[in-house]
Amino acid sequence: MVLFIIGLIVTSLVVLAIESFLTPSNGKYPEHPGGQGENTSSAPCWQNEDYIVKQHCAPCSEFEKVSRHLPACVLTGFKEMVSCKVSGEVYRSCDKVLWLEERNFFIFESCMTCFSIIGAMIVSFRQKQLDQRMMMRIQQQISAGV
Repeated sequence: MVLFIIGLIVTSLVVLAIESFLTPSNGKYPEHPGGQGENTSSAPCWQNEDYIVKQHCAPCSEFEKVSRHLPACVLTGFKEMVSCKVSGEVYRSCDKVLWLEERNFFIFESCMTCFSIIGAMIVSFRQKQLDQRMMMRIQQQISAGV
């Protein structure tokens, strides 16, 4: 049992190391796979100019997704407002919302904690039942004189 747990820990560490090695260092995935061959005049302003993030990544509303008014909402369903020095304020698509990911993680962890507590209670209840049955059999054997 202990060797199995150690094996799980080592496997988890190896997976985390490989994942951190394969993840891009800047935390963002490239927006367009063939970036070198693109014409810089048609590239978005945040690739050519200095920019400041005005609003962090947030989920798009259902109306924005359906109406396709913001092209940034069509790709991933999340938008981020950036202010380029020359071009002004524009929306760009972003991969994920940090607070939403954290909320989902904590919901998942809470559910798993509840399930593990319920499982432990069921196991202890069943163990008490089995112990009572064993004690009854032992008492029956002692009373029968065997």
